[in-house]
Amino acid sequence: LTLSVNRPFSDACAPGAITYNSTTNSSLDSRSCRSRIRIGAYANTYGFQGRQGDRVRLVLTSPTLDTYLYLLNGAGAILAEDDDSD
Repeated sequence: LTLSVNRPFSDACAPGAITYNSTTNSSLDSRSCRSRIRIGAYANTYGFQGRQGDRVRLVLTSPTLDTYLYLLNGAGAILAEDDDSD
């Protein structure tokens, strides 16, 4: 699973769907949803169906933004987070 940032978000606060072995492009601007976790930040949200024991690799990149990635469970609790690791 690979994520990158380039696509306009039509319904800014609705999670987009992603699938295994896919790339999703999106963008952030003043019309984007505000982050529920990082105060003052914008966010795009995505959901996927995984199973316990699945191994996933999430990659978030941007040539212009300071990216921050959160992996949440179905209840919204943070399972993992990353601030610009390689």
